[in-house]
Amino acid sequence: MEIEMLPVIRFRDNNGTEFFARTQGDYYRVLRDLGELRPIPPEAERYLDTLRFDAEDFDRRFNDLWEPEYKEEPVDYETFVTNPYFLGASMSLFPRLIEEGIKIFHSGREYAEIIYTGGIGWGKSYHAVSIVAYDLYRMLCMKSPQRMLGLADNGDLYFVNLGITEGQAKSVFFSKARNNIIASPYFLEQFDKIGFNPKNNRSIIALPNFLFLQPGSSRDTSIIGQDVVGVLIDETNWLAYSDRSATEKITDADGDHMTSLYHSAENRLKSRLAQSGISPGHLILISSALHPGDWIENHIERCQDDPKTYIMDKATWESRPEQYVGGWFRVQVGNDLISSKVLNEGEKADPTCEELEVPEEFRKQFERDPDRGCREFGGKRTISQTFWLRDRTCLLRAYERAAMRMIQDKPFPLRHPANEESTSLGVLFEMDWDYLCEKGEDGYRPRRFPSQLRWIHIDLAKTRDAASISMGYVTHVEVVEKETIPGRPFRIRLPIIEIELMLQIVPGRSREILISPIRELILNIKNHGFKVRVSADQYQSVEILQDLQAQRVKAENLSIHNSASPWMILKDALMEDRLSLYRHPVAHRELIHLMYDKTKEIVDHPAYDAENDRGRIGSKDVADTICGVVCGLTERFASKAVDFAPQPVVQQPERERVTWKSKMPEWIGKGGYLK
Repeated sequence: MEIEMLPVIRFRDNNGTEFFARTQGDYYRVLRDLGELRPIPPEAERYLDTLRFDAEDFDRRFNDLWEPEYKEEPVDYETFVTNPYFLGASMSLFPRLIEEGIKIFHSGREYAEIIYTGGIGWGKSYHAVSIVAYDLYRMLCMKSPQRMLGLADNGDLYFVNLGITEGQAKSVFFSKARNNIIASPYFLEQFDKIGFNPKNNRSIIALPNFLFLQPGSSRDTSIIGQDVVGVLIDETNWLAYSDRSATEKITDADGDHMTSLYHSAENRLKSRLAQSGISPGHLILISSALHPGDWIENHIERCQDDPKTYIMDKATWESRPEQYVGGWFRVQVGNDLISSKVLNEGEKADPTCEELEVPEEFRKQFERDPDRGCREFGGKRTISQTFWLRDRTCLLRAYERAAMRMIQDKPFPLRHPANEESTSLGVLFEMDWDYLCEKGEDGYRPRRFPSQLRWIHIDLAKTRDAASISMGYVTHVEVVEKETIPGRPFRIRLPIIEIELMLQIVPGRSREILISPIRELILNIKNHGFKVRVSADQYQSVEILQDLQAQRVKAENLSIHNSASPWMILKDALMEDRLSLYRHPVAHRELIHLMYDKTKEIVDHPAYDAENDRGRIGSKDVADTICGVVCGLTERFASKAVDFAPQPVVQQPERERVTWKSKMPEWIGKGGYLK
C-alpha cells in the first residue's frame, strides 16, 4: 500500500481504491475494513480518534489497547485442537476441518453465525464442539469478558446447547462436548481453580470467569433471556417441522418455532458483536439436508451474502477425500418430476437434475435407495415424498421363495390359508385347517415349524377403513453383515421370516368391524396347536388385548404409525431377502403404493382414490399388519449387540487369582476364632 505524507493521508491499495485518514482512528478503520486488523471496543476506537496519524506509533498504540483485554495471549485454533494439553488429547479432527476452523477464527473477520449442513458423518457435531471449546478458551484467557461486553464483572455468562428436548440436547451434542472438555488437561486445571467436579454434575459445565455451558429445551425460550454469549441449536430442520413446533404449517416459514427461536438468539448475539466489535461466542446451527425448501436451505439463501455468517455444507466424503481410493461413480439427484438414480457409464443426467460425483465405497447405499443416498451422504435435498419401496423386484423374490417352499422334502408352497382374502368373517368364511395343521394323537399341530412361535399383529378399524390381521414365524436366524457408513462394517443376527396368513377384514351388513370374530379367529388358531403372541396398535386395541390376556394369550401394544423406523425394518427384511410371503392382491397393491414422507418421518398411503375403490390404493391395512409381524419377530429374535469387524487382540498379562480363602489367616483355617 502506498502512503503519501500530506495533511490528510491518502492510501491507495493494489486495486487502485483510495482511502483517507487524519487520525489513528481513521487508519484503524481502514485496516479493519480491509480485514488486516481485529476489531476493538468502541471506547478504544474513540481514543484513537484523538491521536494524529503516525504510522510508526500506531502499532504500539493499537497493541496497548488490545493487550489489556487478555491476561494471557490465546494460542491459535490449530494449536488448540491438536496440542494434547488443550483438545488434542481427546479430539482428532480431519485436516480439512482444521482448515475451516482457521478460516473462522484467523481470517481477519469476526463471524457471529456458523451453519453446518449437508450429509451425515462428515464431522458436523465434532467440529462444532471444537468451536464452542475454543470460544470458552478465549474467554478464559480474558481478564473480564463481562467488562468487554459492558456487563457487571460478576455476571454469569452462558453457552447454551438447545435440542428438541433437554434430554435430546444433553445426550447428543452436550455429551460430546462434555466428554472432550473434561478429557483436556487445560480445562481440568480450570475446574480445579473453582472447585468444580464434572463427574458429579452431568447437566452443566462451570468454568472460571463465571462461564457456564449447559443444555436446554428449544421450547424453553426463557434460557435465551439470560446473558448468553453462545447458542448452538441442533437439528434445526426437525425443530421447524416436528410436532413440537408452534405450528405445523410447513409453508409458513415465518410462523414456526425454529424461526422465533433463531431470531431471539440472533438479536442478542449479533447486537453484542456490534457493541463490542468482538464475537465472544457464536450462534451455531446444525442440521442434515432434508428436502428442497427445508428450513435450513431457506435460511442459507437469506444469509448467503452476510459477511458475519460462515456456511459449511459438505457431503460425507468431503472432509476426508483421501480415504476413498476405489474410484468414483455418478448419480442423478432427483427433483419433483424425476427420480434420483445411479448413472451408468456414458449415461447423461437429465438437464433439469444435478449430477453428483460419489466414491465407489458408497455404491451399495446409492443403488439401494438413490434418494436416501443423495440426502444422507451427498447432502442434497430430495423431494419430501417418495415411494417407500422403490425396488419392487424384492417383492417378486419374496413371492418366489414362498412358492418354492418345501416340507419334508416335498413341495409345499405358501398360499392363502382361507377361502377369502377380503372378508367380514361372516358365516361363509372358512380357514383351511387341513392345509395349516395336521392332527395327531395329542391333537392338532402346525405342519410348518410346529415348535416356532407365531406372531400375530392386528390393525383394527370401526367403519369405512378395513381391519387386518397377519401371522408369521421365524424359520431360523442368520448373521447379516451391514455397513451403515463405509469402512465401519458390523455383523448382527437377524431372523428369516415367513408370513403364513394375511387377511383383510371389511365391514359386514352392520357397516362396522366387529371385534369378537377377530378375537375368536385368534383363539381358534391357538386351539389348533399354534404358539401365539399377539400385538396391536394402541388405537382401539385395548379391549381385544385385554380379552386375549384373559384367555392366557400374551398380547401387547406395538405402534407402527408414528415413526418410519418399523417400516425401515420391514424394508430391510425385503431388500435382504429375509422375508417370504405369498402373493395377496390387497397387500401387494398397498406395499407398492406406500409413500415415505421425509418431513414427517412417516410411511403412509397416498390420498384415497375414489374412482378406484375396489383397488383401495388409498389404504395400508394389510401392510400395517405385515410390518407389525416383522417388527415383533425382529425385536424378539435379533441380537441386541452388534459384532463389529474384528479388532486386534491385545494379550493381557496373567494376574494372580485372589480369593477370600487365600487371604484368610492361617489360624482361622485351623479352627481359630475371634476373642
